Amino acid sequence: MEHTTNSDYDAKPDPRLIGSANEVTVILNGLTTKALLDTGSTVSTISQEFYERNLQDTTLKPMNHFLNIECADGQPLPYMGYVEADLQLTGSSRFKSYTGLFLVVPNSPYHKTVPLLIGTNILTTVMKDIKSAHGERFLQDANLNTPYYLAFRSITLRKKELERHQNRLAVVRSAEYKPITIQANSEVIVMDRIIAYPSTVCMQHATHNSIVPDDLDIVPSL
Repeated sequence: MEHTTNSDYDAKPDPRLIGSANEVTVILNGLTTKALLDTGSTVSTISQEFYERNLQDTTLKPMNHFLNIECADGQPLPYMGYVEADLQLTGSSRFKSYTGLFLVVPNSPYHKTVPLLIGTNILTTVMKDIKSAHGERFLQDANLNTPYYLAFRSITLRKKELERHQNRLAVVRSAEYKPITIQANSEVIVMDRIIAYPSTVCMQHATHNSIVPDDLDIVPSL
């Protein structure tokens, strides 16, 4: 997540209110710039201004299918298309050069200083390479600088949490007080309850152990 401040009102925000951003220096198509490492984003982005100033020779490709991306506040993320660019990370001799896909997104005040956002579509690949070189203790042994350590640690902990729960966030059970009969060729919405778990967006579907008749479909839904 990114933040900006209005210098007219709050030139020095209280550090208890706003923490430091997980920013790094990277080289994109030979240009040195700043990037935000965002483990909460599944896509990587470039600001429109950065693209128009520095990457006009790089083809802006249209999306062949509509990609609906939702921001943390629930609002859709607009984009003009995507570019394919060479990315060199700095901070470790183990980092390779990567070819990344970046959505080109509208400008924001934060983009004036940090025009790139690197999401898990790239971070996961980088982490796998570091893990392959250093083994299971790569976080301790790879001598990563702080931003990458924090990003890879977050991805690793999230992966372990999902594995511990068989790749599911929680089990949803019916909260109805009486039996429900589903008539042929009909749809029924059933009230459910979920085991306490932090609020998040997830896909709901039948579990592997469910005994569901062949003529009954449970529609996966967000």
